[in-house]
Amino acid sequence: MSRVLIIDDEKIIAQMLKDNLELQGHEVEIAYSGTEGIEKACSMVPDVITLDIQMPDMTGFEVLKKLKEDKRTKDIAVLILSVKNDKEDLDKGYMLGAREYIAKPFSLKSLGNIIKDCVSESETAVSGL
Repeated sequence: MSRVLIIDDEKIIAQMLKDNLELQGHEVEIAYSGTEGIEKACSMVPDVITLDIQMPDMTGFEVLKKLKEDKRTKDIAVLILSVKNDKEDLDKGYMLGAREYIAKPFSLKSLGNIIKDCVSESETAVSGL
């Protein structure tokens, strides 16, 4: 079972994601702010993080930068889920280390498949295959 951390200040969206991902067999935690997200990422070390860009305490870009600078969290696959999806935002997300940049609204099934791919890639890298 893979562990997913959702970092999103929109409670309805975060809960909908959590419910859907749990139905797909993932263990899911939610953080409602960037600060809380960084703390949870360091303590639980999830396989995948979904990250919103627009949050009140710090932007998702700031969160991503901090996650990629920390040795405990630098290898976690981060999927940005955002309504901010112009070329500048996409470029910035990828430059900071995002695995994928997914525009809202998105398909929950597609997101589940992307998470499954991230977990498979991580397991392959760890096993050395």
